[in-house]
Amino acid sequence: FFSRRIGLTERGEVVPIEVAGKVTGRLEGYNFGVIDALVGDRHGSGMKNVVVARGSKNILEQSSAGVLLTQGDPDAEEENLTAGADVGYRTSKLFGDDVLEARAFVLGSVTEGASNDDSLAFGGKVDLPNDLYGARLQIYQIGKDFNPALGFVPRKDVRAYASAFQYGPRPESIELLRQVVVLYANEHVTDLDDELETASHVVSPLYCYLESGEEAYFSFHYQLDAPEEDFEISEGVVIPPGDYWWHSFKTGFLTARTRPVALDFDYVFGDFYEGEQERFTLASVVRPSRYVSFQAGYSLGQIRLPQGDFETRLASVRLQLSLSPTLSWSHLVQYDNVTDTLGYNGRIHWEVRPGADLYLVVHQSIDRGESRLRWLESELTVKIGASFRF
Repeated sequence: FFSRRIGLTERGEVVPIEVAGKVTGRLEGYNFGVIDALVGDRHGSGMKNVVVARGSKNILEQSSAGVLLTQGDPDAEEENLTAGADVGYRTSKLFGDDVLEARAFVLGSVTEGASNDDSLAFGGKVDLPNDLYGARLQIYQIGKDFNPALGFVPRKDVRAYASAFQYGPRPESIELLRQVVVLYANEHVTDLDDELETASHVVSPLYCYLESGEEAYFSFHYQLDAPEEDFEISEGVVIPPGDYWWHSFKTGFLTARTRPVALDFDYVFGDFYEGEQERFTLASVVRPSRYVSFQAGYSLGQIRLPQGDFETRLASVRLQLSLSPTLSWSHLVQYDNVTDTLGYNGRIHWEVRPGADLYLVVHQSIDRGESRLRWLESELTVKIGASFRF
């Protein structure tokens, strides 16, 4: 379930919410939540009702089982129904005090007027999230007709296999070093005829956690993309069909978040399709006092391909003012060169009392095209929320 699908279309267009309500709680060992919303008319067929319902029950000592249902599609005239079930098992007594987690799910969708022949999604995973060693195995399949109108599915008509293994000793002989993690992870995604579409292998021979809170890492990446048709990766730069394997390297560090000035830096270099790539990201957090937090970030990607070169740039600045324990005022300014737009978002949050909140949000988009500024979208939102417990 993807909450932004109620109120926004896949293209980011606003679907007015006329009225909505939410109820969550626990009753006699069962957990439940229901959202019901009446959204505005988009296709001349009148207002539509959408519902999301979730129920679960805790079973055994640390496990659960549940069901999910979504009904309605605010972005289409046709009706849509998605329903499924999941079960999760957890124990912290494996081989003494180690943790084992396992989960399985199955979902199906029915869309009015569309093919529903292959509309199932199912999968499962087993996870050992332990400190000294860890492992994860996951398999899932998404049918080509699976269409959860209130959900979010990046890829359909795929079958995926993923695994990860890590070893993280804590060397007592080195005082400055808290933990060293060695990691290997992979993922293979095929179509439902088992033809490989994408793959990735990651080897991280060195991820160090220092006692001071700093972190430093280095990793090797080997991946595949096998597009079946041309796709435009950047304006005027088209990747033709084929099987593309390439390798790259990533290194970086993070300083402790407890410091008045904290830094994050990572650097990626290596191959990219039939060309080369070089990317870096730098972010900083400055806290001159407990009432003020200032964040700034910049990332630059330089891609050189036989079909052409291009750059991607993203810059952001955030200011957070904590005026009191119950009143905060935040500002965010962000720019990227792909859309060539500058955006501002300001938010005032006042917690009137526990469970009762007031939000005032201002949003402004500015287009920098053609060497001039043009105001695109202005939005003012007031939100009042209150929780009632009974």
